Amino acid sequence: MNTHKRSFIKNATLQKLVLKALSFFLLILTISSCEQESTVFDNTVFKNTDEIKSGFLDPYCTSIGRYFLTDQKKPQSKVQKTSREETFKKVISKKIDDLPRFVEVTLTSHKTLDLSPSKPLLSESIQHQKDIDKYNFHINKIPICNFSATSTLAPETEFSSVSTPFYLQNKLHLLKNSLSEDQWPSIQQTMNVVIKKLIETNKAILSLDAHEPAEIFHQERCVGLNTRGQTAPFWNISFRYQGKSYYTVANSFELLTDSCGFFLHPYSFGIDGTGTVYSIKNSDGTDESFETEQVDFKHLSKSEFLCNRKFVTQNARSSDNRDYDFSEGSQEFLEVTLFHNANVQADWFIANHPTMTSWRGPQILLEIGDPEKDPNEAVYIHNQLDDARQTIIIANGDGTKLDNMLIDPDVVSHEVGHHLVYLNIDRPGCEGRVLHEGLADYFALARKESPCMGTIICPTNSAICRKDQSGNSCLRHADNDYSISYEFPVEEGYFHDTSQVVSGLLWSLGLRIGHSQSAATALLALESMSSDGTFSQFINNLIEADKILNDSENSCWIEEEAVARSLVAGANACS
Repeated sequence: MNTHKRSFIKNATLQKLVLKALSFFLLILTISSCEQESTVFDNTVFKNTDEIKSGFLDPYCTSIGRYFLTDQKKPQSKVQKTSREETFKKVISKKIDDLPRFVEVTLTSHKTLDLSPSKPLLSESIQHQKDIDKYNFHINKIPICNFSATSTLAPETEFSSVSTPFYLQNKLHLLKNSLSEDQWPSIQQTMNVVIKKLIETNKAILSLDAHEPAEIFHQERCVGLNTRGQTAPFWNISFRYQGKSYYTVANSFELLTDSCGFFLHPYSFGIDGTGTVYSIKNSDGTDESFETEQVDFKHLSKSEFLCNRKFVTQNARSSDNRDYDFSEGSQEFLEVTLFHNANVQADWFIANHPTMTSWRGPQILLEIGDPEKDPNEAVYIHNQLDDARQTIIIANGDGTKLDNMLIDPDVVSHEVGHHLVYLNIDRPGCEGRVLHEGLADYFALARKESPCMGTIICPTNSAICRKDQSGNSCLRHADNDYSISYEFPVEEGYFHDTSQVVSGLLWSLGLRIGHSQSAATALLALESMSSDGTFSQFINNLIEADKILNDSENSCWIEEEAVARSLVAGANACS
């Protein structure tokens, strides 16, 4: 045996060359296996600066994007604060390539947060401090309306984020250094426009006395773009009217626009409303159908759009009585259904997440997909350069592969799950993509406590659906014993097929401890994931999360299950 080896590889140098060639060949095979996915159910898309410059969007390419890493080590001295500020300004100027040179970046505030556990089940060991610097953008010392950035310093890392307002997205280059102070309209002229618009959009809750005075408690000049894309003077105003407080950005001609319509909001999302939606009903325990149902909405924006801090729709609007009742099957009706189902999943996340006490934005636009382009599309698009809005696009299916995608809560719940996973695994590699799909599936399934993904979206004889152990047609199912090496009978795509290994492990954990607790454990494990996301790191984090939340009652089982499913290799240390 040794003689044969020496005759094949004669010296150490040649051996190294062969090993390098073999490693390169294996790398090519791995990359190829990860790029064979045909997008059927969803594809989380990541934008970066280079892709936007070239107009090319590769769904598997990601970069730092909206979060700009500037330093991997925490500066310890106050002397370094100035250099941090200069570094931040340089990073911003490079990353926002359409920011005019005359725009000034100014440090406006600094604060230090002591982050204690927000929920009692967390260990004290995860407490830490976070320093936050806030910057504003100015033209001739006058702030640009609603345009800000932050630099956050936490243990072992520093990152910066830019919040580009809705009205400036892809339009920063239109800003001009052309205004003088005498061009600002009077506050009284501006408030006349504001109160008129406020009454028009809130007829059901405000009296129609446009002459009632408003009490202004803050006013500040700012520079913005009007609806014609021209640099214009605006006022940033906070005021009270008929016993309620509002804030707006306006001038004597118009109000600035944002993702909910006109930028005119209360200081709290306090308006309630109702709507009619499709609701899935399980009539006999096996076959599921849907029917219309009246639902209540809480904490809506006071704009005419169906909009809250979490989600906004494109066409569903009610300008008078906050009743979002539309003809069954219409575009608006389906948007209201999407909005309802998305909020149900988001509220479930808040209730079950071990550290999250409110929704982690930014706001997500819910958009109905174009059936002419891709009738089976379901996608979460995270725009890393603008945290003013992300997008979920869902079509209704072609009736052959998929159907009822706008009605089944599983579809939009899965996409909302991507939003939560993306907060941590934001530059996923091959294993990270599998984790994305498996976690997004499991969170949707854990909420309804059923292992069948897409209960009403599979037409008869669909080529991409499969039967679960109960004989029900599912797009994917989590009640399985799959491993990474399993040859999946339905070729939906590498990431989606293989993701059932991850959702299967978590589903089995949920059968042991309950799906709410299993989901909380997985969510806590996510909190410490790196940007690329690997199987071994997730399993290690899951074991650590089980230690914090469940006194390590399932740690050995998790390791055994992970080894059995080939998510991690090696002998079981617990045996």
